[in-house]
Amino acid sequence: MLPGPVFNAELLTTARRTRYYVVRSVYGAILLFFVWQNDPEYGAWGSRKNAGELSIQEMARLGWALFATILVVQSIAVLLLTPTLVAGVIAEERQRKTLHYLLASRLSSGEIILGKLAARMLHLGVFVAIGLPITSLLSLFGGVDPNVVLLTFAITVTTAFFLSALSIFVSTHARRPREAISLVYMVEFCWLFGPTMIPFLMPRGGVWWNLLYEWIKPINDWIAPTSPFHWFSVVARLGPSSAGAFLEQCFWMMGLQTAYGIVFVLIAILRLRGVNRRDGEGRLASRLAGFRRGRRLLPRPECGDDAMMWKERYVSRTSLVTKIAVIAIVFAVLCGLGYLTYDFGKPAFIEVIANGYGAFGGESARNEFNTYLRFMCTLMYVVLALAVASSASSGLTSEREEDTWMSLVATPLDGVEILRAKMVGALWAQRWLVGVLIFHWVLGLAAGSVHPLGVVAVALETSVYLGFAIALGTYFSVGAKTSARALVATIGTMFLVNGAYLMCCIPFQTWSWLQAVGVTPMVEAVSLLSFADFRDLSYGKIRGGNSWESIDMMAGAFVSVVCYAVAAIVLTLRALDRFDVEAGRPSRVNAVPPSTLMVFDDVVEANKAVDLEDDTRSES
Repeated sequence: MLPGPVFNAELLTTARRTRYYVVRSVYGAILLFFVWQNDPEYGAWGSRKNAGELSIQEMARLGWALFATILVVQSIAVLLLTPTLVAGVIAEERQRKTLHYLLASRLSSGEIILGKLAARMLHLGVFVAIGLPITSLLSLFGGVDPNVVLLTFAITVTTAFFLSALSIFVSTHARRPREAISLVYMVEFCWLFGPTMIPFLMPRGGVWWNLLYEWIKPINDWIAPTSPFHWFSVVARLGPSSAGAFLEQCFWMMGLQTAYGIVFVLIAILRLRGVNRRDGEGRLASRLAGFRRGRRLLPRPECGDDAMMWKERYVSRTSLVTKIAVIAIVFAVLCGLGYLTYDFGKPAFIEVIANGYGAFGGESARNEFNTYLRFMCTLMYVVLALAVASSASSGLTSEREEDTWMSLVATPLDGVEILRAKMVGALWAQRWLVGVLIFHWVLGLAAGSVHPLGVVAVALETSVYLGFAIALGTYFSVGAKTSARALVATIGTMFLVNGAYLMCCIPFQTWSWLQAVGVTPMVEAVSLLSFADFRDLSYGKIRGGNSWESIDMMAGAFVSVVCYAVAAIVLTLRALDRFDVEAGRPSRVNAVPPSTLMVFDDVVEANKAVDLEDDTRSES
């Protein structure tokens, strides 16, 4: 029964971890920063005519602005933190080889699942409660109904419960925490936007897409109302006068989220022991694995001389169930992405055929396609950078957690060979996403929407930034004890250097492109230049007397690439030095070469033979 020993142990152990204090402190600082952005003396209120006391209307406006700010920040925090906090609870026990001890005890599956879920949701509730004191005082400003405040907090709680239940369901079937967390993030992304975009995109795709949409529409109608993005789009269409429809939509969303969350928890309870008997795979996955054994679609090549590189490229630790789920999600995302790219790219190709390649004639369709490519390629880069960083952060920690670390360091392989294979393997695992990104660059170049120099610049920047992400993840993976610690340190550092540091520049209230050299998504977006952008950059702005901004932007991009390249090299060298220390190997400078030891042994044996011969002669 709850709270139970699992709940108590989980609550005590997680409360003592330093990263939870750090995450709560960072979240509180971010929340205060966005609240401070609503200061009447700040830029958002620059249109005020009278300084001093606020009027009643301005007080109501301030109260609503504070409420909207806290609601948005709180919702994003719940969506981002829930998979990280909950998705690894069961998979971590399985990876540490401690889950079978729990299952061998008198604890039931319900006590294990519910205890861990309740403890992690209590930590998640702390983040929701941080903004509660501020929102409780908003009624004093006016403009915010207390019932609306309670309703939005109730929606946040049910959304957190739904995501927590989904996370623990995935964690029950996953082998490793990183695998569970990555899969939950992918499912969450599809859940947020997929059901809402399906009714918008599929009916416009033609006859076959219409038939497919009619088949999946009944299922989509029961899934879409659980998405906050769908709820926001429906509420925006209803308007402020439809109070009854607004409440109906809110209660329908909360009811479905609660019902689906309970179903996920019940399935996790029922499947916990069955999955563990088959070492992370269910009965269906075991049968599929047995059927697939010996029938690979693409046969593996021979190992060759570079065994570590072969292992990282062709040996996968991901379970079959996770692979099937990832393939289904990626296929759905690629279908939507392909439709959007076709929709934006077709007019651009028609325009370039009619007007010629380059900045001649009409450019509206090509500029629109360029805007689409800037947004979509930047989004793909962010996903790719996070994916390779998380994969690199578990490269060496997974060897420790799977008890293969000692056998790895006992081989003749040196640190360069091992780390090189791990770093290449982190990028090799995301090769399909790299291919999709390059395809969009080439497509924009062919359509005349992207200047060739823009493609060269963004390709160079992406290579350097991905190299930094891989080097950073590898550096933390060398010294971290668990994959979770390495993953948190890597992703936290990535967020810090990619924009979080800009909060320190706010008091200066000045802007320069050199301040944003660490914000790699922004550099990627501005570097994907169109022909019109290149023309304005090289001629138009200089003639207009605004050349400093152009020079500042180009200098910022150049400094960004140089800084990240140097950081990647330094982190790689530090990881190599740290690997020898963690592996307990002697320094390469002080080590005695094996050839020297062999010569020394031969000399000793020769001396022994001479001494034995002298003794024989003296005796005779």
